[in-house]
Amino acid sequence: MEPIICKTPGCDRVIQPPTAKRNNGLCGPCFAAIKKAEQEEYYRQHRKDVNPYAGVDDLVDVLKIMFKFVPPNPMVNLLPYPEKVENIIPILSDDQIKRLVQFVARQVKKTDSDYDIETLAFAIAVFSDANISAIQKAYISIDEYPGEIFRNASPKIRDLLVKNLEAGSESWRLILIALAWIGDSYVISNFDRWLEGKIDQHTGLPETPDYYTHYAGWELVDGVRRDLFSKDSYPLVVSDKASTGSLVESMVDKDSICPYCGHKQVTFLDLTAYDISLGFIRSDLNKLELSGCEFCSCYTNYYMTLDENGTSEFSEQYNKASGTMKEFDISDKIGASKLLVSQTKRAPIQTSLLMWNITYSQIGGMPTWEQSPEYPICPECGETMPFIAQISNAELDNKEGFYYGFICTKCNITAVNYQQT
Repeated sequence: MEPIICKTPGCDRVIQPPTAKRNNGLCGPCFAAIKKAEQEEYYRQHRKDVNPYAGVDDLVDVLKIMFKFVPPNPMVNLLPYPEKVENIIPILSDDQIKRLVQFVARQVKKTDSDYDIETLAFAIAVFSDANISAIQKAYISIDEYPGEIFRNASPKIRDLLVKNLEAGSESWRLILIALAWIGDSYVISNFDRWLEGKIDQHTGLPETPDYYTHYAGWELVDGVRRDLFSKDSYPLVVSDKASTGSLVESMVDKDSICPYCGHKQVTFLDLTAYDISLGFIRSDLNKLELSGCEFCSCYTNYYMTLDENGTSEFSEQYNKASGTMKEFDISDKIGASKLLVSQTKRAPIQTSLLMWNITYSQIGGMPTWEQSPEYPICPECGETMPFIAQISNAELDNKEGFYYGFICTKCNITAVNYQQT
């Protein structure tokens, strides 16, 4: 029997006659594709909408449903709750918060929980100032230490962490990050002691507190805590139309050319005098350009100097060409946008985790690190440069990654770098 060609137009696969007879003249992949399409069409026609929140009035029960793992069912379309978790948690009553915290604490200790309990715990920690000691104790009891959950923990919780740390827990690095999120005077005065004798496995040099404290947005300078972010945080919302409030331009081409890749430099954010954002950045400036190279800043900290008017200029003195810099595809360029500066501040910690359906482009607040924290060092004075703003590419152009902006107000130098997963 002679092999035959699959009858699907454009398919040149050769099949044996028995296969052709069994699959109506189709090769295996084409036959499978047709069956899959038929099945998906059947699901589409017969799928039912199900509202899992019907008749549920207690917001604690709503959150339990939200975070419960549900096996996928192609015949069921689960309708979402009309409010987001970040809008629910802040309006919970004291009794509801207490019940929710107790529920999460019990679930943390289970090895087979049916809930995405860590994300729910993060949500409580990020979107409320509730007492979550019970959750923190539960994590300590299983030797797990998700950092943000320990933000502002009580001295009793801190002492439990220190006890495990000094007992030689194998999770000592995670404990140090958790302690950094607490960041009280006891933590500040003991960080160097906790790192005595510990060697960085990558550099071979002694461990320093910065690796751990940077996760929580601060550093130790001569035994004193120095925050690297602003507690004022203003979301930036894409808005191509005139709107009330302050508008800033983003990703606008400059006339200057990047000497490394040959493309035009861009102003990531142009902050002007009417913006509520400038108060915590430079009170003496009526303008601040956060500029650099859209492409080369993906590979290195890209430094620019600010003149007395807040206009940015490239500095050959401070920038070092990276060996990874190369020609880039201009089609990857992100288009210019106008961003509306929200008039409503939010808690700076809300953007420390990329988990929520919120706007992540912002001025102030904490950076949303896609990888490990990467605060640049000022090339002039040697100090760590505080974070001032970030742009989410997903919000501007449906692309990956974040551009992060930093400033040294002492030396009038800005820096931009980039991360993606």
